Amino acid sequence: MPYRVARHRIQRQNTALRHFIRILYYALHGKPSQLYPLHSGHAFTTFEAAQFHASTLSKQGYYGWILRVQEVRQEDWPEDHWRIDHSRDDAIAWLAQF
Repeated sequence: MPYRVARHRIQRQNTALRHFIRILYYALHGKPSQLYPLHSGHAFTTFEAAQFHASTLSKQGYYGWILRVQEVRQEDWPEDHWRIDHSRDDAIAWLAQF
C-alpha cells in the first residue's frame, strides 16, 4: 500500500469565522553556563503556576524567564492547531526573570 505524503499547510485567518484566543505562560530555563534559556517544558495557564515552577527550577540551579504568549485558533482549524496572534503588538511578552 503506497503512502501519500500530506503537505503541511499554513493556516490562514478568515475574519468571517469565529476565533478563539488563549494566553499561555512558559518558564524558559537553562543552566548558568548557557548564554540563553533553552528549555521551556510545558505551558501553564496561569502566571502563578509558571512562577511556582520557576521558583522550583531556581532552587535546582536553573535560571531563565517567564514568557507570556497569546495564541489564536480559528473554528475550522484542527483542535490542536494554535498560532501566535501576530495581530497584537504584545502577543509575546517577557514577564519576569528568575
